[in-house]
Amino acid sequence: MGGIYPSFEEQLYERAFNAFFFDYKRWYPEDKCINERKILLTPQLLVILMYLLAHECFLLPENNSFKYDADIYALVGRDVGQMEIFYSSTIGYGFRINHGCGSVIGARCVIGDNCLIHQNCTLGDKNGGRPKLGNNVVMYAGSMVLGNVSIGDNSIIGANSIVMNSFPANSILVGTPAKNLANLK
Repeated sequence: MGGIYPSFEEQLYERAFNAFFFDYKRWYPEDKCINERKILLTPQLLVILMYLLAHECFLLPENNSFKYDADIYALVGRDVGQMEIFYSSTIGYGFRINHGCGSVIGARCVIGDNCLIHQNCTLGDKNGGRPKLGNNVVMYAGSMVLGNVSIGDNSIIGANSIVMNSFPANSILVGTPAKNLANLK
């Protein structure tokens, strides 16, 4: 620390915080820089920050001692934010969680940019497959996306819907199993 070149740990934190700034701006668009107090008072943001730190650690080579810190960051995020984001998932910029209590983003799930999820949402495994959400997707309370499915950009998943099939961009998915209301015109 303190040398001409940033330490490995400083680089890891810098990458995580640079990505986090886009998520932070979804909550506080008027802020020019990150306000630590606002992070501490917004558990949904703290969960995202802990995920990003855990994800950076997860991406490290096996022989790097920081790799094992991924579990620590993930546990802190889960305990503070009351939701679980597995560090092996991939989440784009501008992710926002509203009332995330009870939500789970499973291992190896993929979420695009500017997505929004509400409380008790699940993205998870079905027969070994993991879901992929496009950009600008909204998941309302209690919804689930399960298995090897893709949800297209700008789609909406209604409250308590269960999605187990792929759908194109601009879908409005409701029901159990989910049907695309955008096709019913």
